[in-house]
Amino acid sequence: MEKKFETVEFEKLVQTRENQLAQFRNVPNKLEVVWEQDGKVILNNASSTDIESALEAISAVRERVVWITEMDYSEINFHGILGGLLNKLDKIIHVGENNPFEKLGSGAVHVPSLQDAVKLGWESLNDNAYLVYAPAILPEKTIRERGELFRNEVTKLWS
Repeated sequence: MEKKFETVEFEKLVQTRENQLAQFRNVPNKLEVVWEQDGKVILNNASSTDIESALEAISAVRERVVWITEMDYSEINFHGILGGLLNKLDKIIHVGENNPFEKLGSGAVHVPSLQDAVKLGWESLNDNAYLVYAPAILPEKTIRERGELFRNEVTKLWS
């Protein structure tokens, strides 16, 4: 009988969490759906200012993920931090001067600009996959401006 109770409680917890996620979906810069086409989705999570918030955004997506990040943590053990999420990630695209993910191998690439990252990210998506922009670094500008910059780069792909 105990197992059934635990299962019911766990299912209730999962449902509550899904409801919470649905409430902030499409809030600007917080898992905001920027583009959808042919089963592929681009999400803007420009509000992620650290690794924890970026991982939370990736965890919220049930499908495969291509992650665009701008973080510059070169001394972090990414295998330890990303753990099980590595199996969910098809690719990590890093924007910036140095690639802190180079030790992860060919699934982690480095590009010089957000424009290049968006283009490569879209090209890397398989069917039913998500491109998630979760920079994991404090913005040079405001979060709103960073989110707008990302939305503009996505829009440029189809204009």
